[in-house]
Amino acid sequence: MNVVCLNTTPHHPHHPLPLTKNGAPEIEAVRASWRWRASILLVAVHVALLLLSWRFGVDRPLAERPVLLLVGVEVLAGLVWLAAVWPTRLPQRNVRDLACMVILGFVLRGVMLASTPVLEDDYWRYLWDGAVVAHGQNPYAHAPQSFLAANESPEVSLSAFDPLVRDGHSVLERINHPSLRTIYPPLAQAAFALAHLLAPWSVTAWRLVLIGFDTATLALLVCLLRELRRPPLWAAIYWWNPLLIQQSVNAAHMDVLALPFVLGALLLALRGKSVRGIALMSLAVGVKVWPVVLLPFLFRPLSATPRRFAAGAMVAVPILALVTWPAVQGFLNPASGFAAYAERWEMNDALFMALLYGIRLLLGWVGSPEFASPIARLVCTGLLGLWVGWLAWRPAASTIDLPERMLLAIAMVFLLSPAQFPWYSIWMLPFLALRPRLSLMLLFVLLSLYGLRFHFDARDRVAIFDHGIVWLEYVPVWGLLAWEAIRRHRAERPAPLASGDPGTEWRPA
Repeated sequence: MNVVCLNTTPHHPHHPLPLTKNGAPEIEAVRASWRWRASILLVAVHVALLLLSWRFGVDRPLAERPVLLLVGVEVLAGLVWLAAVWPTRLPQRNVRDLACMVILGFVLRGVMLASTPVLEDDYWRYLWDGAVVAHGQNPYAHAPQSFLAANESPEVSLSAFDPLVRDGHSVLERINHPSLRTIYPPLAQAAFALAHLLAPWSVTAWRLVLIGFDTATLALLVCLLRELRRPPLWAAIYWWNPLLIQQSVNAAHMDVLALPFVLGALLLALRGKSVRGIALMSLAVGVKVWPVVLLPFLFRPLSATPRRFAAGAMVAVPILALVTWPAVQGFLNPASGFAAYAERWEMNDALFMALLYGIRLLLGWVGSPEFASPIARLVCTGLLGLWVGWLAWRPAASTIDLPERMLLAIAMVFLLSPAQFPWYSIWMLPFLALRPRLSLMLLFVLLSLYGLRFHFDARDRVAIFDHGIVWLEYVPVWGLLAWEAIRRHRAERPAPLASGDPGTEWRPA
């Protein structure tokens, strides 16, 4: 049973469109008119973002950047997207509309290619790591600060890096958290190196690599929609999303790299090739760790056949070991980026913050509040494990159950995380195109408010955001998620039997 009411019935002679008094197909005409207006509005707001971005140069003081105006335009872009792509507004089958949808997405990305990155600077580390890998060096061996420190330890030889330090000094100087070693797994490093080989130290080259993976994600998404007998135009939910375009093209975050691997694994699983899907999903962990939570969903169909289950394990274990070991081997090292992220990172969170506050309060009574953070992280990890296990092990009622449950698992990863950066929400977006939910689509509008943190940080009033505004991002989403769950529960509840009816086994639709 769908959580939201979607129009999935294609136009057919036996199901004519509603007619006006004059006999014209009014509803489709209105929808087509709205799509054109929405397309123009999306281009307009992205041009506005382009013009605004030029006032966000890296050397411009944060307090002088028009952050409030930027956030306002981003929220407007999100609202236009939400109104444009809600499935009842999209046509069911139309090759011309599909082509127009794809072209518009490329236009929006083309606009952002000319923009200046706003508020984010992770891409500097990508450029450095890519240069290191492209020159045959180990990106995990040294923190960027090692190459900038004047009092370098004499026993550590870094002469092999001298040409890179000389050519990329301006990049090194801008890397955030330079005392930490890189956190990114090997396949992400390969993508960084590809960008460097295309054009050394070039943000544009890196953006083009991201758009390539983005385009592959779109192609796989259309294939999945056809596999699930959903309208291909629903891919616009992903392809037109302003937050995706802003975070992957403008801010140049690397999260889209994992999506083709994840969607390819899902497509293989839906076609009954679970072991191959497990291999591809394991490779996705070599881009970023989060796809590991989706592996139980691919193992579930193999549980009835021990030999196939063992085959899946024999494929997954060596791949996972190979793609994660370089990044995690130095976990106990004080300079480990992976350890720092796992132990200390907290940003833009609400649910985790509330849990942490409660645990700290309880531990304060026994005099050990310093253990609150690791305990809160363990609790969240346990809750996530229980949630994923419950979702994965329940028997599937239909083919759409698999992507829907994967969506719910990824949503829980995001909503329980101590660090809820807007670009992490990109992980959910392709699954929302397969199984739209108003609650999680609204999240993509509200996450634009994260930019306000920079406004208050520049004025030494960041607590206004961290303990106040952040709730505006999540409370409406939680409320809608609860409403959707209640609505689904009521819809799936069996109707009472009529007098004398022997009854039948009830199954959810």
